[in-house]
Amino acid sequence: MKVSLLGICKNIDYVDEELGISYIASVLRQRGHEVEIKMYSVESIDYESIVDFEPRIIGISVYSTTYDKAQEISIMLKKRCNAYICWGGYFSSEYSDEILAKNECVDFICSGEGEGNFVRLIEYISEGGAINHIPGLVYRNADNVPITNAVSGKKIDINKLPFPCRDILTQHKIKAAKIIFSRRNYSNKGSSEIIVRSAENIVDEIEFIVNTYKVNRFDVLDHGFESEEYIQMLDEFMNEIVRRNLNIYYYMCVTADFHERVSVNFIERLKNSGLCGVFIDMEAGNEIDRILYGKSVSIESYQRTLDYLHQNSIHTSISFMNFNPYSTFESLKQNASFLSKYHIISSFFVVQSLPINKNSPLIEKLLNKNLLHKGTDFYEFSYRQCDKRIDVLKEFIISYYDVNDSQSNQYSKLCYFAIDYLNLISYLKQKFGNNFQVLKFIIDNECLINKTLGEIGSMFLDWFISLLKLAEKNWNDEQAFLISQESLNLTVLNEKINSLDIYKSKLVINLLKLNRSYIDFL
Repeated sequence: MKVSLLGICKNIDYVDEELGISYIASVLRQRGHEVEIKMYSVESIDYESIVDFEPRIIGISVYSTTYDKAQEISIMLKKRCNAYICWGGYFSSEYSDEILAKNECVDFICSGEGEGNFVRLIEYISEGGAINHIPGLVYRNADNVPITNAVSGKKIDINKLPFPCRDILTQHKIKAAKIIFSRRNYSNKGSSEIIVRSAENIVDEIEFIVNTYKVNRFDVLDHGFESEEYIQMLDEFMNEIVRRNLNIYYYMCVTADFHERVSVNFIERLKNSGLCGVFIDMEAGNEIDRILYGKSVSIESYQRTLDYLHQNSIHTSISFMNFNPYSTFESLKQNASFLSKYHIISSFFVVQSLPINKNSPLIEKLLNKNLLHKGTDFYEFSYRQCDKRIDVLKEFIISYYDVNDSQSNQYSKLCYFAIDYLNLISYLKQKFGNNFQVLKFIIDNECLINKTLGEIGSMFLDWFISLLKLAEKNWNDEQAFLISQESLNLTVLNEKINSLDIYKSKLVINLLKLNRSYIDFL
């Protein structure tokens, strides 16, 4: 059967791999199906290519950020293709009933492991059988009512799955491959457990990618570090990388108590095996928010982990939520102090709010307090602040930031330089550690980028703190605009943001002057 699998990337500047549909494509090809897999940015959908392929079923990976585009694509393809349309992903699973009720163009939604239920759906379409026996499938019955089959409690052995296809990697000439070391398996009772791949299986895939696609940079997508089994696997993984003499570089997620979980020797071995950066799901800069977010690790432990990583020269990025419905002036001041102390790029963190969806633990509490706002679409929720003064502050900050971002695309560019680019720099420092001439260019560039990002972060932090003081004392819109124009001068800000591109270009030029083959690493 012909199957089209589509991913949609919100970022208009580049696309990335989508491992969910890539795994499904490999399983389907293994079973003899003809599969076309495509990843599109929201502004580059090639409808003609999809239609010309004549698929019998089209699978689309959907997120809340791409829902509108997925809806548009599905309507268009339903008119032009004689094909079933199936949505998948966490967002589709969470809102399956609402999606089917609102979108006649969507025939099915797959919840759970796509390598199991989507493959079973293909078999049902081609061979017939009982649709109610397909685990995790959501569909409409004869009365047009959404029916949800129970998710299978059967574990998929990820070590026995074929490696995910790399069509997207080659189509878009992506220089860093995505990979998973573990996966969270959900049972039909709603519980979950982390399934860890074997070190040998992971390194087999890495070696295959290095040899086949000449790619040696990897983004590890999972959060398995909370498992002791995962740490044991990493120990074996490092040994296997060294044994096979694989020259790779990777970026991974670690827990906020990382410093308590591993030794300095373990970190050195991670670095020697290619670790060049980590991400921490931190989110809070004060104890009250940490407890509200259900984080078990104390702020003091967060700080020790950040110190630990800095001391061991590992580039670190975090997630952070500045506002929540119960934010106080004191909690916001502590957040600002935390961001300032650790020189965390606060330009996009000061505007971040705790997201709310229909399954959020706070939803009932917010409803009872009459703080919850339902958006125009079924998945959109927002909330008012308990302290009305903070409501005014947050609304102004987000609105001002959004207007400026729409003019200069600040958020995506700053995210790129603060995370992706600095991870690249960390990789280049390891790659050319023995080449003094190249290393000097890289380190000089890193200093310029960090200095500029720090200056931009300070501008946003000073702006936020000044507005925070105004809101606590006596808010005045006119004064807030004057503060914004002074602290966040757009001309100065855009000059600094544009200078990041200039510094990057200078590094590329300097490296190309030394050796044109160095372009392959950038």
